[in-house]
Amino acid sequence: MPEEIKTMMLNSSENYSYIEKQRFTQKWILGLVIAIALVAWIVFYRQIIQGTPVGNNPAPDSLLWAIWILIGVAMPFLIFAFRMTTRIWPNHIEIKMTILGRRLIALAEIKECSVRQYRPIREYGGWGIRWSPSRGMAYSVSGNKGVQLELKSGKKILIGSQEPENLAGAIAEARRRLTA
Repeated sequence: MPEEIKTMMLNSSENYSYIEKQRFTQKWILGLVIAIALVAWIVFYRQIIQGTPVGNNPAPDSLLWAIWILIGVAMPFLIFAFRMTTRIWPNHIEIKMTILGRRLIALAEIKECSVRQYRPIREYGGWGIRWSPSRGMAYSVSGNKGVQLELKSGKKILIGSQEPENLAGAIAEARRRLTA
């Protein structure tokens, strides 16, 4: 099983029946973040460490410090530390995204649950916590597969997953136990 995907079934000590942990795995996103951070590091090194102003109209040192901290240090740290964890509890689904918070979905509110392939950029504008007027909310960090939920209220929620069949099966089993 790939390192970025860790799933467990029936963890009674934690009282959840399923967990999936995911992280950003798109090489182009990681490459872009590294390239942008590298530029911030080079400019910082040249102007702050070496004392050589960068460009014809160099930015103030205080601005370069801020840019270096935000783009050179914080952005790469956040992208590499970011995780999405999906858990199935006895009464609800929990979707937790590092720093961005969590969403709880009551199992009793689910009308339909199905596995589907989707186009993250075309349908939702990318990965992360996204909203589309016609497709509802999406929670995803990588890939193009997930579990589509339709709630009794008519709202739609897509949960991105590297193992959508297992996630859908765990949701179905938890819903069955809830009504039994």
